[in-house]
Amino acid sequence: MNWRNQWSVAILLMAGAVSAGCTTSLFKTTAQEQPPRRPAARTGADYPGFRLEAGPRGELSLLFMEKTPAHTGLLLNRSTDYGATWQRPVTISQNPDPRAQMSPPSMQSDATGIALAWRVKKPGSKTIYFTRSKDRGQTWPAEPTALIREGSPFSPGLSANPGSHLYLMWQDEERPVRDLKFMASSDAGSTWPAQPISLTAHLAAKGAHVYDSTFASDQTGRVYVAWHETGVAPSRRIVFTRSADFGQSWLSEPMAIRALTDTTGPRFTSPVLIADTAGHVYLAWNETHSAGSDIYMTRSDDGGTTWPHPPVRLTSVSPGAVTVPQNLQFTVDRAGTLYAIWTEKVDETSQRVAFRRSIDFGRSWEPIQFLDGEDREGRYSESPVIKVDEAGRVYVAWQQWQRGAWGEWRIFFTRSEDHGVTWRREPIRLDTLPQTSARPRLRPLNLLADGEGTVYVTWAGDPFGKVDGFLNRSKDYGVTWLPKEQWLTDPSSLVGHDTSAPTVGPSR
Repeated sequence: MNWRNQWSVAILLMAGAVSAGCTTSLFKTTAQEQPPRRPAARTGADYPGFRLEAGPRGELSLLFMEKTPAHTGLLLNRSTDYGATWQRPVTISQNPDPRAQMSPPSMQSDATGIALAWRVKKPGSKTIYFTRSKDRGQTWPAEPTALIREGSPFSPGLSANPGSHLYLMWQDEERPVRDLKFMASSDAGSTWPAQPISLTAHLAAKGAHVYDSTFASDQTGRVYVAWHETGVAPSRRIVFTRSADFGQSWLSEPMAIRALTDTTGPRFTSPVLIADTAGHVYLAWNETHSAGSDIYMTRSDDGGTTWPHPPVRLTSVSPGAVTVPQNLQFTVDRAGTLYAIWTEKVDETSQRVAFRRSIDFGRSWEPIQFLDGEDREGRYSESPVIKVDEAGRVYVAWQQWQRGAWGEWRIFFTRSEDHGVTWRREPIRLDTLPQTSARPRLRPLNLLADGEGTVYVTWAGDPFGKVDGFLNRSKDYGVTWLPKEQWLTDPSSLVGHDTSAPTVGPSR
């Protein structure tokens, strides 16, 4: 399970942790293109991110943050009827210090429990906290566990193996190395080691810099980590290391998967790492150069022991064209079909949702398809997310701005029923409420498919002059959707909420 694909880029639903990179829109609206600003119709807290998890028989768990001038809280809401109604949210943690900054948590869940990890930053201190519910969010410990109080940790990432193994990774802010730290729990987070493992200790005396780390795990006990480093000959490298024993021991020296010696040439950004159950490990990254950037990927067929395949370029553009790919995501199904999605800037005013697939574990790739409808000048799409079910259905959602048509960000969805061979001619719009600002919504979006016909998309928007959460739902594999999005964060029921008396919350 790859935590980076779930939480990466800007504010997560929740925003990315260790490996998440902040992606900035390349488009800036002019004064004439700004949508009309309406007076704020409602007041209350901001709810800047959402993470949705599905359990059996229509059970949903919705994790989000609550920000007021007086505190920052971490809340969880539950539904037992596929999101038609919601209980009153439960407070997992609340920090009364108005100076405290809480990172959106990384989240992992299984059939019985939900585990969370996050960072709280205060003047003079940075702490990583962990907590876990053993009954899928109905009850939580009275206080979270402060796992890391030393150093200057960035926001952590959390990954899991089926069973009881949990993995926590983060980078340290201390320069120049920004050490990469790792911890593993073999009992679902009940106990953790006294000290973390340093995965980059070999760089301490070399003046190296570590950036953009990402990690994944599989069902056999293997854990994989990759990052971008500079300052060690050759000058720039994409580096990989692995553990075959649930994170207890690691390679004595990491592998250089891609290396460049020209200090003025391309630079690496945003590595993405995923693994399947057959021992295939896939690693992709951006190479940025003076004319734009390109996406490359490679793979290992033996659990990361060897990497015999040269990198393949996924961005396919005409000679001399400039492309700026962003928001890269990968997913793979059990048959070995690999799906890649990203946004690609095709000219100065347009950015499209690009999709490619491979049916042979990444050996070869089919031509690029653009999923955001018929080509129209001025279309600017952002932050796509992708899910695949075992029946061959592929779901994609994103946000989009259209020059000359509308001056606000809207939420769109498309689907394929044949493993990504064909797609809807035109996407479906999922939101109806206009925005009060022209800035992109908080991203990435959250897309969830339960494999039994229900598909959910959640997002953060500001139609009432503050950040609230919204959801749309399909019960027929994404063919039809609710005519109006659900409003998840009614200020009257959340600010000052009473967690002792669960009630049905607003459904629209």
